[in-house]
Amino acid sequence: SGYIGTFEVGEQFSTDGLVVKFLDQLDNETVLSANDYTVDSSKFNPNQVGKYLITITYGDYKYNYTVDVVAPKIEIENAKTLFLIGEQFSIGEAKVYLVTKAGKTLLEEGQYTVTTVLFNSKYAGTYDILVSGQGASGTYKVQVVAPDSIEVSGAKTEFSGEEFSTGDIVVKAKVGDDEYLLDASSYTVDSTQFNKDESGTYTITVSACGKSATYEVTVTVSGGNTETPEKGESGSSSSGCGANAMEIFTLVAGLCALAFVFKKSR
Repeated sequence: SGYIGTFEVGEQFSTDGLVVKFLDQLDNETVLSANDYTVDSSKFNPNQVGKYLITITYGDYKYNYTVDVVAPKIEIENAKTLFLIGEQFSIGEAKVYLVTKAGKTLLEEGQYTVTTVLFNSKYAGTYDILVSGQGASGTYKVQVVAPDSIEVSGAKTEFSGEEFSTGDIVVKAKVGDDEYLLDASSYTVDSTQFNKDESGTYTITVSACGKSATYEVTVTVSGGNTETPEKGESGSSSSGCGANAMEIFTLVAGLCALAFVFKKSR
């Protein structure tokens, strides 16, 4: 009673809390003191994980039981385990625990490291992720999958001479019955066919995870404006010729007046 038969690596064997009872043929129970029996723990190795046989001897009677030597370990909960081809690794909202015989302790960021050397998002498959910290380690598996298709919605589809933009585009990858929202860094948009200066319908291609989807946009460019000269400018251009005629008339009239004055004086 009260005896724990589990030891952590490096912990020395102990019988603390051990209670040994002897039952005779009549099922009479006697609690033995530590001086009444011997404990053989010669097979116990505190530096090696495993199970070890312990033998208790009381007179001509022997009793065997096993104890465990365990290493502290890391447990990972709620980690992101599914990735699309080309997606960067992330541990997601994982909680990392150090598990010892005393219980579970939540580790903070900086108290553990994540090793992703085996992870390769270029290829579909299953990969082991190693988490280490506080002298312990643990692994979990993640999958990289190719989506069945991608879907595009919410994109800007009407333009009137402005530069191309995707507006409030939403891109999702479909894997079976599940959908995964992609962030802007996970897909590319090809708008090379788009011409803001020419009315028409253009095809836009969105690519992600080895899949692509298209949508159409419409460009409407209004007709060119023809400049009309202002009324004042029109009058001045036509009055230029009128001003020359007036000047000639004034000159002739002046000559006639001079001739009249000259004749009268004679």
